[in-house]
Amino acid sequence: MIKHFADTSYILHGVAEGRIAISPLTLCELEHIKGNEHESPEIKFLAREAIRKIMEGSKYEVVLDNNKKIDKLLKKYNFLSNINDHRIILAAEIFAQEEKIDIIFLTCDAAQYQFALQMPHLIATYAPARKAPTEEWCGWAKYYPNEQEMSMLYTDSKMNILKAKTNEFCKIYEGTGTPNIRRIKKCQSRSENKKSEGRTFKPGGTNKIKL
Repeated sequence: MIKHFADTSYILHGVAEGRIAISPLTLCELEHIKGNEHESPEIKFLAREAIRKIMEGSKYEVVLDNNKKIDKLLKKYNFLSNINDHRIILAAEIFAQEEKIDIIFLTCDAAQYQFALQMPHLIATYAPARKAPTEEWCGWAKYYPNEQEMSMLYTDSKMNILKAKTNEFCKIYEGTGTPNIRRIKKCQSRSENKKSEGRTFKPGGTNKIKL
């Protein structure tokens, strides 16, 4: 049974434990964030990671909103504006009523937390955001493959040895201090990449190849 419901801020900055329900509005917001040129690369990366996890279906469940009930609750609790943040809170409240249990509402947004406190069936929980990585994400993923993985990387272009994500640039360190650079383009299978059109990778050198 799902006992947690998270808003967009928590999906981006919180640490998911157990199975969590989310509103379709959160998924829409993540889709907007990942392609928004005004957002930082770090936030867009977090949005893409969150969408991937949601689509895998292992941690998150998208619960369809009842917009008519949400509109009624907007008036009942005197929400001043009809914005996504407020509708997500009310979607959680309706979900709790339908499940007939109190739901823990997770947010990393202080304003959302204050609004969620009004809801009779929500246990509002303000979660601190994850600490920023010590090394700022700059658009590259670093990999340190072992000797066997490195050999397979250079001999079989169909295999995604690094388990890289679609269109992800990879810096591959071989112990020489000089990285090779590869852009992974996944095909139908998660473990396959598009062929590199006859070009090869030279160990110890710097290769930038768009696959």
